[in-house]
Amino acid sequence: MRRTLESSFILTQPSCCPDAPDLSAKRNGFTLVELLVVISIIAILAGLLLPALAKAKAAANSTACKNHLRQMGTALRMYVEDHRKYPYSTYWKNGNLNSGVEWVQVLRPYYPIDWTRRDYHCPGYKGEIVIPWDYWPLGTGWIFGGSYGYNSIGTGWVGKNSLGIGTWRTADDRTPAVSESEVKIPSDTLAFSESRLETVWVFRGRRVVVGQDYLWCGGDLKAFPCPPRHGKNYNMVFCDAHVSGMPPARLFNPTNSAPMWNRDHQPHPESWIR
Repeated sequence: MRRTLESSFILTQPSCCPDAPDLSAKRNGFTLVELLVVISIIAILAGLLLPALAKAKAAANSTACKNHLRQMGTALRMYVEDHRKYPYSTYWKNGNLNSGVEWVQVLRPYYPIDWTRRDYHCPGYKGEIVIPWDYWPLGTGWIFGGSYGYNSIGTGWVGKNSLGIGTWRTADDRTPAVSESEVKIPSDTLAFSESRLETVWVFRGRRVVVGQDYLWCGGDLKAFPCPPRHGKNYNMVFCDAHVSGMPPARLFNPTNSAPMWNRDHQPHPESWIR
């Protein structure tokens, strides 16, 4: 009888603290301290990750650029095999300025991508893309402004001819094109590279920054800058169509790179453009 009453008492005993929280219940949410810790960890990880992502993007841009240059080098190689000479940088069909024909047009049958398409150019190039007749007030029929240039001048001139692989021909001066045999070491002679920049006027009086479609070694890098577009290097392709890279301060400095600019593979310091 006593055991039954005790059991009944235990079963019916009211809680001594009816308003106390149920500590067994699952807690939801974060405290302010926990949120701050999580945010700090995310910030640290982002700080570590962003440089790696930027480096990966630069590497991807460089790879795309090298692919473009390799195709340009292959197109040049095919042209040379067909004609046994290198294309002019520009030749004029007559005495009119608008009769100029540029290397871009000459190589189009071998590399049929329109210059005006952004995907023709280096992904790291941020300048304008312009074509003949865009230039104002000249209204010229030559000059293509964009991300790539052709080795037209080399380190300069000896006599009337430039030392690069793509000379000029006017209606009055029938300078012959550079023959295949004149390029002594194709594997170490520059054909194309990323362009140097200049500021020009175009139609509607806009002043824009474009990349020159012709190249030379030397001169003032401040007047014609060449900021790296992916990492520290400029990409370039040689006359045998292999691709490489080099810091622009070295590439455009004849003290470091003169032979690779000249078709006879000689430095020709007397020709250097100061």
